[in-house]
Order: sequence, then C-alpha cells, then structure tokens
Amino acid sequence: MGVKVDAARSEDFPEVFILLGQLWPGRVLDEKAIHRVYLHNLDSEMKKYYVARGENGLVGFMTLHVITNLWAQGCLLQIEELVVNEAYRGQGVGRQMIDQALALGEERGCCTVEVTSAFHRAEAHRFYESCGFKKAAYHFIRE
Repeated sequence: MGVKVDAARSEDFPEVFILLGQLWPGRVLDEKAIHRVYLHNLDSEMKKYYVARGENGLVGFMTLHVITNLWAQGCLLQIEELVVNEAYRGQGVGRQMIDQALALGEERGCCTVEVTSAFHRAEAHRFYESCGFKKAAYHFIRE
C-alpha cells in the first residue's frame, strides 16, 4: 500500500475530522471548535500536524507537540493524537507515522517521546509497546 506521511494542510480538515471521530468514538465533537484549533495550530512551531495520504485520501492523522520539560530535563515530544483509519490498521501506516514523529523529535533535539492512550485502547497499547514505548504513568484529566 502506497502511503506517504507529510505535513497536514488546511484543506485536509474534513478528512481529519472523520478520523478524529474514529479516535474518540462516542465523544460529541464540535466541528467548528476543532476546526478553529486545527487552523490555529497549523502555523505553530511547537505543534505539528501530519497526515498519512493513501491513494484514496487520508488514512491517518497525528498531532505532535514539542515542549521543554523539567521531568525530561530538556526537550520532550508529545504525540497528542495518532489515529489510523480502521480499514488500514495493521498495514504499517501507524509505524510510518511513529517514524515521522521520532524523526521530528531527533531533529528538534528531544530526549524523550511520550504518547497518551485511553485505557480501553488495548490494541493501541500493544502497538506502542511494539514501537518501543513503555507504560510509565496514569494520565489524569478534569473537565
């Protein structure tokens, strides 16, 4: 399967929004609010959006955030969102996206890369572990 991972563009948003629905099933998504954030972050030096482009459109999306962090004692790369279309999982697309993330982390001098994944996403946990990530913490939120 010919997939290319590259920087997201503003015109990718409709397909990105569909992928986010697969990442967060059951969550009510405010398309206008997400679109505003998406457009704002496209111009950010600290946030980077990447997409996996297949022959028939987008098959993956990823958000990366580069920060300096005391715990990491330097630059930390956070993978905030990573989703591969359900029909394309298990075909190496996620691995290509992780490789892109690691390349950006290396380019920016990051000493640590972290990813958060919801408890119920057991397949994603196995995938991240196969990419060399280790379970290290719980992630707490409050809305």
